[in-house]
Parts: sequence; C-alpha cells; structure tokens
Amino acid sequence: MIKQITNFVLNNGIKVILAKPLVELPITRGYIISRTGSFKDRLKGTAALATMTLNENPKLNVKMENIGCGISARASITTSFIAMTSLNEYKGKSFRLFVDFIRHRDFSKTINVVRDRLIGNIRMLDEQPDNIVTRHIYKTIYRKSELSNSIYGEIEDLERITTDDVQKFLDNEILLKDSVIIMVSTLAPSDIERTLNRTIGTLTTVAHENEPLPAIPSYEKSDDIRQKKSLTQRFITLFGPALNVKDRDFVPVKIADFALGEGMSSRLFTELRERLGYTYSVNSELSQGFNLRNKAYNGFYSVSIETTPKNAEPAYNKLKAIMKGFFEKGIVQHELETAQKYYHGTEKRRGETYKGILFTLVESVLHDLSPTYYIENIKRIESLTLKEVNSALKKFDIDNFSSFILKE
Repeated sequence: MIKQITNFVLNNGIKVILAKPLVELPITRGYIISRTGSFKDRLKGTAALATMTLNENPKLNVKMENIGCGISARASITTSFIAMTSLNEYKGKSFRLFVDFIRHRDFSKTINVVRDRLIGNIRMLDEQPDNIVTRHIYKTIYRKSELSNSIYGEIEDLERITTDDVQKFLDNEILLKDSVIIMVSTLAPSDIERTLNRTIGTLTTVAHENEPLPAIPSYEKSDDIRQKKSLTQRFITLFGPALNVKDRDFVPVKIADFALGEGMSSRLFTELRERLGYTYSVNSELSQGFNLRNKAYNGFYSVSIETTPKNAEPAYNKLKAIMKGFFEKGIVQHELETAQKYYHGTEKRRGETYKGILFTLVESVLHDLSPTYYIENIKRIESLTLKEVNSALKKFDIDNFSSFILKE
C-alpha cells in the first residue's frame, strides 16, 4: 500500500509523482510518461520504431548490467513510456544512465534491425486469432479516428520511415512540457528531487499544447466474417461502444461484467462451457477508453468465445441471447455480492507490490484520476446497489453491437 505521495516539479517543468510504499525494499522504480504514440503517426509505426531504437544501445546496456539497472522504452496508442528500475545505492548512476538513454541518437546501424524485428512481429501477430479480433474491434469502434492506428504500425509505412523521421520523433515527442515522472521509492523525497533535477531536470522539453487531438470516432454497426485457412476453430466476438473509465456508470458495469463473463461463476462460463459444452474459453472486456488533455474517448465492451464449426451457430445464438437478457434484465443480488467480494480483494491487492503501485499511478495519470482512485473504487464497489448496477446496464443495446466471426 502507499504510505505517502509527494508531488513536485523539476526545473524543466516535468511533474513528478513520488509514492512511498509501506513495505520498504532497496529499489526505486519509475516511468517517464509522455502523451504521444501511434495516434500521431504520419507514417504508421514511427512511434514504435523510434522508441524501440532507444533500447538498442549495447555500450549503455553493459553499464546498466554492471549496477543492476534496467531502462527500456516503448510506445502505445496514446503514450510513450520510458521505464527504469534501480537499486537505491546506485540511484545517482542510474539516473545519469537514464539521461544517456534518452539522449541516445547513434542508431544508424541498428534502425534496420529494429525495423525488421517490428515487421516480423506484425507478420506473427497477423497469424494470431486474438490479435486479428482485437485489431478488428479497434478499427470498428474507433472508425475514422487516429485511435485505430496499430501500435506496431503498418509494414508498408515502416519500410518508408527514415532515420530523419526517427530523429524528429525522439527530439520532439519523448520529453514534453506536460510529461510526468512517476516513481515508487522509500528514499527521501528531497533526495529524489535533488537527484532528478541534476539529471533529467537538465533535459530540454517540448511544448505541444495546441496540437490537434484524435478525431472523434464514427462507429457503425457491422457483421463481418473473415476466413483464415490455418484455423480449425471459430472465434466469435460481439462488441459495441461503451463508457469511459471516468464515467460514473463504469464501476457498476465493471461489477456486472463479472457476472456476465469475467468470473468462473459467470453466466457465459457456466452456460456456454459447463452446461452446453460449446466453448472452452470465454473472454469479456470492458475497456477504459482514452483521456487526452481533458478530452474523453469512450471504450468498448466485447465478449469472445472459441468454438467448433459444428457448434458455431447455436453458440452464437446462445451468446447473443444471454447478453440481451443481461443488458435488459440486469443481474441478481447474489451475483452482485459475489462480484463485490471479488473486486474488494483485487482492488486492495493493487498496492501489494512496487509494480502494482506504479501501474495504478500510471493509470491515474493516463485517465486524469486521483492517485488514490482505486481506494475510492473500493468504497464505491462496497456501496453499490442492485438498482444502480442494472440501471447502468440499460445504457447498452445488444442490437447496436457488432459481430465478428473468424472462421476456417
């Protein structure tokens, strides 16, 4: 759990959120978070390629190994992350290596290696049913919006990205005026602040206040079937637009989802798998959406099953019928109580580890939430009534959900 949170601003304007955990370990973990990513890609894959080139620095990697330090970079749809783990006794050296990592620009010999690796990853993912389904959901839910851009990019664009494109991204997107550093450490806040100002606080930041935000998505219901020769099973997914994590109804729907498909005692699990034997796995997801500079973009609600060709039609019909009843009639009291008990435990366990604390703080920054939002969620979950949950579910209409079937 978090014992104390300290906020301060570095000399270059970067905000810092420092969490002191109750359990003391001789390590410091942190992230630099910048609100940039694949949604800004002119050539799709630029953010992924640029951040991954930072990881290709053999000389620096040896220095990190010598002091047990780990530093790495990656990009998502709306964010770039630079992560660091350091032993407290080497914090000064680690933070200086952090600066060297960010400043690394000698990638003329490694950029093509990284590019080939990315292209290989894309080709591999294009063969994986789960990834095919996920990409289809994003392209449908975030239709006509840059939020549908693939994190890894598109092969034809990756092949066109130049060294200058990567250089431009690293110079203008990695450290922004509104970047945030999140750290978990038992070191004194004054010590961390002083060390950060002597290292990362000396770096130049770039202002992006007036940049355009991603376009508003234009969802249209669709029913699509795609064939893939290598498959022996059918993958069936129903999905539709949902809420943003900041929406007041998000927590009630999250609780209800446990009763639909998230839990082992859920309706879909017990009915489609245990009673009818139509599927082995059931996956449901209520995504959090995106929040960028006070602009909220809603997420999606999806349910996926894997079944045999023989059972595909009855499994699809039963899945749709269960979801229809779920949205229209809601859940019952014992389902609510089971979900409350489950999430009471999982939300509290967020603060068990440094990694858990760090992830929770990152989530709070990405979605403009309070650093202690998960504690507030626990109180909300405990006080939820059946009426609140079922009222929130009525926002959904199964007839507005799209379907996607991946078949042999």
